[in-house]
Amino acid sequence: MRANEFVLGCSNNLIRFCTIIETTNETQHVRLQINHGQIPSSLNEQLKKPCEITACTYLISSMNLVICATNFGFITCWNTRTNTCLLHWKADANEICFMTAIKHKLITGSSAGCLRLWNIEHLEMNLAQGKDNL
Repeated sequence: MRANEFVLGCSNNLIRFCTIIETTNETQHVRLQINHGQIPSSLNEQLKKPCEITACTYLISSMNLVICATNFGFITCWNTRTNTCLLHWKADANEICFMTAIKHKLITGSSAGCLRLWNIEHLEMNLAQGKDNL
């Protein structure tokens, strides 16, 4: 992961990809570049309500992939360089409020107290194969 990059979960179907940019010349300047991503329209149409991003975790195996969860129990996988959602799936019936990725495993925790362990090795391998195209 890059130390100058982070993701902000938002409401109303938005996610913000933030990059801290430092320029060093005679005076040092720091600015924050913010790019917006939009929850896929197919997910919006299915839910008929705006989503909120409730938790995010970067995949350590890839410098440009972050997995985010929503208040409706969906998991979304984003490319932080292109600010696009690569895939999403229904993971829980409740809001997912905790996520962490360890090696090729993803742990999610819902507001109802349900913990799930996901094997994401194939997901990471498939997305890594296509990363030259992203």
